[in-house]
Amino acid sequence: MQSFVDKIKSFFNVRTKGMRLVLFNVMVVVAVLGGVFSIIMAIASLLPVQPVPIFIVAILIAVLPFYLANYKGRLGVASNFMVIVSCFFLFPGIFFSQGGIESGMSSWFALGILFIFLLLDGVNFVVMLSLDAIVIIGCYWLSYKYPQLVHGQMLRASFFLDVVQSIFVTTVAVGLIVKVQAWMQKQQDSIVEEKNKLLVEVTQKAKHAQREAEIANHSKSNFLANMSHEIRTPINTVLGMDEMILRETREDNTRSLAQDIRTSTESLLEIVNEILDFSRIESGKMELMADDYELCDVLHDTVTVFGLRAKEKGLYLHIHVDEKLPAMYRGDSLRLRQIINNIMSNAIKYTREGGINFSVTGHQEEDSEVLHFEIEDTGAGIREEDLHRLFEAFERIDEKTNRNIEGTGLGMAITANLLHMMDSNLQVRSVYGQGSTFYFDLKQRVKDWTPIGHFQVKDKKNADNSREQHFTFLAPNVHVLLVDDNAMNRKVFCKLLKHTQIQIDEVDNGFTCLEMVKKRHYDIIFWII
Repeated sequence: MQSFVDKIKSFFNVRTKGMRLVLFNVMVVVAVLGGVFSIIMAIASLLPVQPVPIFIVAILIAVLPFYLANYKGRLGVASNFMVIVSCFFLFPGIFFSQGGIESGMSSWFALGILFIFLLLDGVNFVVMLSLDAIVIIGCYWLSYKYPQLVHGQMLRASFFLDVVQSIFVTTVAVGLIVKVQAWMQKQQDSIVEEKNKLLVEVTQKAKHAQREAEIANHSKSNFLANMSHEIRTPINTVLGMDEMILRETREDNTRSLAQDIRTSTESLLEIVNEILDFSRIESGKMELMADDYELCDVLHDTVTVFGLRAKEKGLYLHIHVDEKLPAMYRGDSLRLRQIINNIMSNAIKYTREGGINFSVTGHQEEDSEVLHFEIEDTGAGIREEDLHRLFEAFERIDEKTNRNIEGTGLGMAITANLLHMMDSNLQVRSVYGQGSTFYFDLKQRVKDWTPIGHFQVKDKKNADNSREQHFTFLAPNVHVLLVDDNAMNRKVFCKLLKHTQIQIDEVDNGFTCLEMVKKRHYDIIFWII
């Protein structure tokens, strides 16, 4: 018995059935109960029972839409079927068989209209409501014009009984629908409340997870920054020691080995600097520092370094700088150098033959110049499906082919982030196997509109050549105080300045530094951070 009751209840469970289907089931129950009540009243009154067969057929027919809606998932079809059978066949049939105007059919027609309002939507609702209005008006018009169509006149007792039962059935039906809708709304509110609670819990968990992720990311960034800083100290020491070897040795093989050490150490330092820059960007601590700079200086320093690297690989490096570009700008020249260096470094690393074309053009916008930088190489190129990965951190494109090329995969990610900070975007065109072109536009405020003129890279002495170095600066009377807690750093500092004959005192902490300053005058205090 309990399982049967639970089964009945399941047809009216908003959680499992949904509000529309539960409302439909209520309408079916109302229709069936109304029919049963009408049959009982007709039989109990001992009056003519002409409509009884119609009510029985209607009750049996109601089973079909109930089955379609609950077991076949065809709620729309079932709703239309229910409205069509009730409003277009059942109610008109009862109207003409039960006395026409002199009956309680007005209440039943009203119940049919209620069915349409509750069960149908959209165009379907408008069409069915219009048709039902036509049917109702037609029934009354026909019964008025052609009274012979109506099945006789009802007895006075039958008329009163029909009106009373019609009003009672429709009133109870409407009241039941209202009550059930209120009950359904209560269930719906309960569901919404539960979902809101669940949403609040999920939101709190998400916020907690976000806080933990932010803490973890902050810790990671701090770790990377601290580790990068700590690693750079011994790397710089190695570079310093290597510089002393290059200065003091006369043996070619030793110089060659020392130069290899320098090249590898500088590569390692570049990687560490990239990690440090990326951690700063992630933590939001990377800041732009605007200063006045000459574009010629930025390009000269960059092109000189990469011209040598290109020459070592047997590549050409063609430079084109628009002669009409202004000479001096205001912006972060250090980050601009870094951006160009990263792109140029990538171009040379991934180009085996051919070379690189580097061009700088621009156009004026009010008091600024929009500089257009373009670096084109004849290197490996990038597949179209890999372009979206190009600016992702620690991603390396076509790694199997390029496994022997050094790098962390951070250069392009850092470049893209720096340009974004400068309100610009790094863009790329590439054909796999033929080369790539990286370009970006950078708006810089002009400080001097004098044209830059013909850009020419001046020859610089290679610091790594094998010629003997000559030092002319001597300062035996200069007193310097060096403060650093790293003994190796102090040693490198002293060795590098050995030829100057500068008098250097060393201390490893700030307190001792203050004591030394009290004892004697120093021309310069170097505090290595």
